[in-house]
Amino acid sequence: MCFRDYIFQLILGVFALPFLYGQAISDSLNQKAYEELQKGFFTHYLQKDTVQAKLYAQVYFNKAGKDKDQTYLVNGYYYKSLLENNDEKRLNLLDSIIDISKGFTNKNFPTISYYDKGAYYHKHGQFKLALDNFLKALTYNKGTNKEYLEFLLNQAIGILKIEIDENEEALVLIKSCWQYVVDNNFREENPEMYFNVLHSLANSYRKINFLDSSRVYTRLGLIDENTARGGVNYNKFLLLNGILESYASNYEEAENQLLQAISKFNNKTDKRLLSAGYYFLGKTYLLSNNDEKAILYYKKVDSLFEVNNDILPEHIGGYQHIIKYYKENKNIEGELAYTQKLITVDSFLNKNYRTLNKEIIKRYEIPKLVEGRDILIGKLKNDKKQSRFYNIIGFGIIFLILGIAIFQYKKRRLYKKRFLEIINRESDNEIKRELPKRKVKEESIEIPQDTIDDILEKLQVFEKNGEYINVNVTLHSLADNFGTNNSYLSKVINHYKKTSFSTYIKQLRVAYAFNRLKIDTTFRKYTVKAIGQTCGFKTAESFSKTFFRVYGIYPSYFIKQLEKINSG
Repeated sequence: MCFRDYIFQLILGVFALPFLYGQAISDSLNQKAYEELQKGFFTHYLQKDTVQAKLYAQVYFNKAGKDKDQTYLVNGYYYKSLLENNDEKRLNLLDSIIDISKGFTNKNFPTISYYDKGAYYHKHGQFKLALDNFLKALTYNKGTNKEYLEFLLNQAIGILKIEIDENEEALVLIKSCWQYVVDNNFREENPEMYFNVLHSLANSYRKINFLDSSRVYTRLGLIDENTARGGVNYNKFLLLNGILESYASNYEEAENQLLQAISKFNNKTDKRLLSAGYYFLGKTYLLSNNDEKAILYYKKVDSLFEVNNDILPEHIGGYQHIIKYYKENKNIEGELAYTQKLITVDSFLNKNYRTLNKEIIKRYEIPKLVEGRDILIGKLKNDKKQSRFYNIIGFGIIFLILGIAIFQYKKRRLYKKRFLEIINRESDNEIKRELPKRKVKEESIEIPQDTIDDILEKLQVFEKNGEYINVNVTLHSLADNFGTNNSYLSKVINHYKKTSFSTYIKQLRVAYAFNRLKIDTTFRKYTVKAIGQTCGFKTAESFSKTFFRVYGIYPSYFIKQLEKINSG
C-alpha cells in the first residue's frame, strides 16, 4: 500500500462518511451542499470513476472559492490532488494547501500535505527533500488525528533511515510504530499497515545485526494466517528470511527462498525489493564460490538502476565485485565499463544520500579511488595507445588554436568593413542595419486620422528634442505627455514606425550615441556604461547589445577606431 492510501484511510476516518450514497447526480451540482458533494466525490473515487470524481471535486472547489471558505477550499485542493497523476501539478496543489492552511489550528492540514510531499520525494529517491517535508509535517501536527499522523510520519522517517543506513535511529522509530499497531489492533483493523510495520521492524533488526530478533519477527510475518501465501506481504517476509539464511551460511536454502520471492515481485511497483533480491542472490552465490551467477545477479542490480535511476547504498557493493571479476579475467573493456557505472552510481548516492549520512562516504569512496588508480596504471602500460592519444590531442589543440585565430582575423576584418561603411555616412539616417522589425499587416489601425496625425507630430518633436534619452520614458508616461492612451500610441508606433515601442526607443538612443560619439571627443572618453546611461540605457550590456544589432560592431570598437582616425 502506498503513502497516499494510508492518508486516504485517515481522510475516510476523519469525515466518517456513509459511503452508501446512492443518489443520482443531478444536472446542477452547484446547488448541492458541501456534504453532498463530499459524499459524491468519495463514492466515485472509491469506485475508481475518476471522471465523475473530478466533476464533484471541481464543483466542490469552485463553491469553496466562491464562498471564500478556506477550510472547504483546502479540502477541494486535496480532493483534486488525490486525482492528479501529473507529479508537478500534484505538488503545486499540495503547496497551495500548505500556503492556505499554515494558520489553521486543530486541523490535519498542512500536516497531511507535507506528509504527501515527503512521500513523493521518498518514492523518487530525493531523500533530503523527503526528510525535510516529514519533519515539517511533525512540526504542524497538532490536529485531531495527531497520534495517527505521528505514527505515519515516524514510520515514513524510520523506513527512510533504514534505507540511508541510519539503522539505530530507524529501529527506535520503528519500535514505537510497532507498539502503536499492536495497541490499536492493526492486525485485525488494518492488516496491510500491520505487515508493513512488522516487515520494517524485522529489517531494522537485520540492519543492526540483531539477527535472532530479526528472525523472530520475520517468522511472525511468514506464519500469520492473514499473510496470503504467494502474496506481496508473504514474499517480502520470504525475501527477508532468504537474506537471513544467507547470513547463516545456509546458501542453498537462501537461494531457493530468494528466487521464489523475486519471481513474484512486479518490475514497476516492487523495484527496491527486486534490487534487494538480486543483490543478496549475487552475494549468496559469491559466498558459495559461484562467481558466474554472482556477477549475473549483480548486473541485474545495475540494470534496475539504469532503468529506474534508483539504488540503495546497501546494494552498491556488487559493482566492486564485477570490476574485480573483470580485472582478474583481464577484460579491460568490462572493467572500464563497470568502473564508469560505479562512478555514476557514486554520483547518485552523493546527491541523494550523503547529505543525510556521511558514513556512506567512508564506505564507498576509498574503493572507488582504488579502482580508479588501478585503471590508470593499466592505461600507462600501453605506451603505444597513450602516444597515439596524445598525438590526437596535440593535433586537435593545434587545429583549435588555428581555427580561433582565423575566426578572430575574419571578425576583425568584418568589423573594420562595417566601421568604414558607417563612418563615411553623414548621419545615422543612412544606416540600413536595424533591430528586428515586427511584421505589421497593412490594414487600418482603427484610430481617428486626426488623432494619428497629432501623435505623429508629437513623436517628431519628441525625437527632435532628444527626450528619448530620459531613462524613465515609458509607453505610459509618453502617452500621458501626448494626451492620449497607451493603446493608441502603441498602435501608431507599430504601424508607422514599423516596430514596437521598446525597439523604437532603443533605436533612437543608439542613434543618438552614434552621432554624438562621432563629433564629441570628450564623450568618447566616458566608459561604455556611462555612455549607455547618458543615452537612457540602464545597463552597459543592454546598450552594447543594441548598438551591435543596429551597427554590426560594439561601441567599444567604434570608439577605438574613431580615436585611431583622430590620432592619425
